[in-house]
Amino acid sequence: MKIIILNISPYKDNDAIISAFNNDGSYDFIARGILNSKNKLAMLNNPLTYAEVEISKSKKSQYESIKNANVIFSCMELMSNFNDLMWCSILADVIKKCLNQDERPLIFKPLLITLGALKANFNKEIYILSLLGLILKLSGFEMNVSECNICHNKDNITNFSLKRGGFICKNDNLDNKNLSREQLILYRDIFKGFVYYGKEKYQITNDDFKKISKDILNFIADVLDFEIKNITLLYD
Repeated sequence: MKIIILNISPYKDNDAIISAFNNDGSYDFIARGILNSKNKLAMLNNPLTYAEVEISKSKKSQYESIKNANVIFSCMELMSNFNDLMWCSILADVIKKCLNQDERPLIFKPLLITLGALKANFNKEIYILSLLGLILKLSGFEMNVSECNICHNKDNITNFSLKRGGFICKNDNLDNKNLSREQLILYRDIFKGFVYYGKEKYQITNDDFKKISKDILNFIADVLDFEIKNITLLYD
């Protein structure tokens, strides 16, 4: 079976419990010897590793055991890019804290696409933002990007606010800050649902990516009341 590893928890000696998920569900497996760097399963000891694993029943534990594994993708492949490596850590942390075991399978394919974009260094910004938008939606905070979320006017949309639930029109724009047409389209694309953007380069400025991603992460941390690891390393 193919899985994405989300968390590795030391169990005893060099063994660990691996929390993972795929399209079909969420799982906890025991990986014997994984914490020993010379063990054949040590390559699984990184969150967001995508691997094909062979599972066997364990007589000594309540958990099924990972017998063999073949790594398809590891975030360690991104070692040459510090920011991409930090994004793997942050995404794993957000998924673990925001989504329960029933919700995680819903992001399996979007997460695979995002990891592929990070590896290929192509359209990774829009996929990261779209994945964060999907996680936000599954956490109970769906943004309205089809009309003003205050008065439901579809015309004269001028701004976007996470705290106010989505698009804001000119009449309800308390900040008097107007986004450009391109920025409004970007917010719509992020929050309308995760989509595959194909082979064309998605145009997004580095400033917009940094601002929007930081705003979403801070909003998630605020409303769900937890600290996101490594966020200061990414933006400081």
